[in-house]
Amino acid sequence: MKKFINKFKYAIVLSIIFIFALYVISHSRGNMENLTEFFYQQRTNPWTPFIYIFVYVSFVLISLPASALTLLAGPLFGFFRGLIYVLIGFNLSAHLCFIIARKLGKEKVEKFIDANGKIKKYSDKIGEHGFMVMLYLRLIPIFPYALLNYVSGLSVISFKEYALATFLGKLPFLAVMVYFSTSVADAKENPLGVVISIALMCVMLLFVNVIRKKTKIVE
Repeated sequence: MKKFINKFKYAIVLSIIFIFALYVISHSRGNMENLTEFFYQQRTNPWTPFIYIFVYVSFVLISLPASALTLLAGPLFGFFRGLIYVLIGFNLSAHLCFIIARKLGKEKVEKFIDANGKIKKYSDKIGEHGFMVMLYLRLIPIFPYALLNYVSGLSVISFKEYALATFLGKLPFLAVMVYFSTSVADAKENPLGVVISIALMCVMLLFVNVIRKKTKIVE
């Protein structure tokens, strides 16, 4: 009975998020420009950060790309606030996907993993090496972010290791993306910021490429 009640609570929360996601998508007509316009119109609204985070989480849960929302955060909120909101949305969505897979959709996700050899390999590696593999997979975008979240929920990795590796692995990339979009929006007053952000992106790509070549843990 207790398990049923817990699953019911998760289902209610997910239903609310899903309905909100459908509302946002229908309101924007599936167009990111319309969604961007909506946020700019509401930028002075004290509830806008909460709406932004809610939309971010919704996008990830239904496997829509959230990169455009990440880039929107800088011009909309400024670098520091924007990065904080992105980190909250990113990590909260990662945690929810993990919980969904572990608590609700285990059988369905397991069938999907077993049917895909590449995903099965990484799922097994996560189970074997935990934190280090998760950190690597966050740094190296091998397969879709939402899918990795769900796969991780079925492995034996602890939630603590998963959450820490997710935060540390994505922090540099998200920080560079938000800084880049902030710099581009403020290019006239701070052209040097654009140059710095592009340089940081190049360094990040170089670092990721080196890690990809040197690391053998997921081979």
